[in-house]
Amino acid sequence: MSHKCAIFGPGPFAEYFTWRGELPSQTLWNLMMKTENPNPGEKYRLGQQAHMRRAEGINTLGPAPTEEVHTQRIWLGWGIVQWVIAILAIAAFAAMVVFASGPSSIATTGTLALVALVPLVGVTLVLTWIDRWAPLSWGHKVMGLFLGAGLGGGGAIVVNSLLGTDFLLYTGDQNLTQFYSAVFVAPFSEEIFKGLAVVLVMVLAQNSLVSPLSGAALGGLVGAGFAYVENILYFVQAHAQGSAVLGLTLFARGVMSPFIHPMATSFTGLMIAWAFICRPKLWGWVWRIFVGLCAAILVHMLWNYLASVGTANWLLLYLIIEMPLLALWLGGLLIWAGKQSKRVARGLESYVVTGWVLASEVRMATNRYAGRYARKWGRRIGPPAPKMVRKFIRTIRRLGMDQEAMAAHGVRPYLVEQDNRLLADVGAIREEFVHLEALRGAAQ
Repeated sequence: MSHKCAIFGPGPFAEYFTWRGELPSQTLWNLMMKTENPNPGEKYRLGQQAHMRRAEGINTLGPAPTEEVHTQRIWLGWGIVQWVIAILAIAAFAAMVVFASGPSSIATTGTLALVALVPLVGVTLVLTWIDRWAPLSWGHKVMGLFLGAGLGGGGAIVVNSLLGTDFLLYTGDQNLTQFYSAVFVAPFSEEIFKGLAVVLVMVLAQNSLVSPLSGAALGGLVGAGFAYVENILYFVQAHAQGSAVLGLTLFARGVMSPFIHPMATSFTGLMIAWAFICRPKLWGWVWRIFVGLCAAILVHMLWNYLASVGTANWLLLYLIIEMPLLALWLGGLLIWAGKQSKRVARGLESYVVTGWVLASEVRMATNRYAGRYARKWGRRIGPPAPKMVRKFIRTIRRLGMDQEAMAAHGVRPYLVEQDNRLLADVGAIREEFVHLEALRGAAQ
């Protein structure tokens, strides 16, 4: 190993800079590590963190890790409120599956539930990819799925059934009642109950929200949970009518429209997350929630209306209206997610100036080629290096997103406290890289 690389410390960031011929000199390295005189342009002061870092015994250039890396485990550390809500959400989900099964056998319902998992998994993977820059915990995401299925599905079924019965008594026409229920009842009741599920999860996850994009993804997951139970219900009903009807239903709901409910509720999630992040006055909350809910209802209403005009007409309208709408929505979210790398880079500027984060680490967090190189290094080193590289990149991204959120909306004490922990993780993971590299060298 070269002298520069020995100074810089082993690890994916050192290898990446060596590969590019950009390793800093000893003088520049010393300058980067000085934090006693923060740059006046930084968005909030980091100087006190240097003292805390030394007091905790963290030495980023040490030969072996001196502190266990913080890990965030699913469900652990939750209070009684979170546990109660999680248990109720799972119980409501189970009740909805039992309701959807109706007179069908357990085996039939279970098989169709497994089939309905295919679009659910696909939608979840896409939304998780969109929310990769400052993601909510998997615990909150799973809770969103269960609440969408249980609270959203259960509440909507009760309201739809009651109002559908009133419409039938008033009109006396079954077909007309189905049309009015689908177009003017279901969109309102379902989006309102799904919106309540979104609000509930966001209240619990509000300290983790730094981007409206996370809200859009969470709203989509709530919608996906609702669609999952609804798909089971439709699949069971179609199964009773024969294999031809079941096949058509599977194709229509599983292939052509898995994103309809997620798309509608994502607008509610986006606007509610915006309100949680901005913390406006009462009117700011009201108009944001109103706009998001109206957008969700209109998208849902359009879909149900087009689905009520007949099979032949629906296929044509799907191709000329729904497909472009879905493509515009999904493409917009993917483009928005791609632009988050610039936010991360801007947010990390003050950390780079004060030496807490290196320029190479910013590239790994924001540049796919640099990130790919780091992951390749991790695979070459062997376990647990790949996991540590992924955690390191996630941590750096989170620091940048937190910084940008505070620059736009003011310093949040809980974010400062969280970033202190993340910075400790950064130092500990660096030491782990050094340790793993040393072990690998000794083994060779």
